Amino acid sequence: MHFLFHNDLVKELINDLMDVSNTKKKILKFMSYDLARNLKNRCDVLKASPHFLFLLNNPIFHFEQLTNNLKGYYSLRLNKNYRLIIEPKHIYTMVLEYEKCEEIYIEGVVDYHGKGKNNWLIP
Repeated sequence: MHFLFHNDLVKELINDLMDVSNTKKKILKFMSYDLARNLKNRCDVLKASPHFLFLLNNPIFHFEQLTNNLKGYYSLRLNKNYRLIIEPKHIYTMVLEYEKCEEIYIEGVVDYHGKGKNNWLIP
């Protein structure tokens, strides 16, 4: 899957994280090493996914559709509290149509527990 970004900071940090030859590790200014490692693992899963429907059909990724002020977004669990928030590039009316979706927006990492409480590590 291909990554898109609404935010330049998120783009810079995720691209830096995904760079295997990277020695800068800019992401560590925003989160712990363990959380950054989990984020890298989830980004690898997203990159390797053929399409958005693949994520929807695999409960092992703890992939969840969000509600309230993040309606339309999805999350992948990084640890007990933090989630990687993504959004499909296109919204479809039927779930099976998400097989066409090969691009996602990465919104950032948040402590999301619904009811309007959001603590963004990477906005």
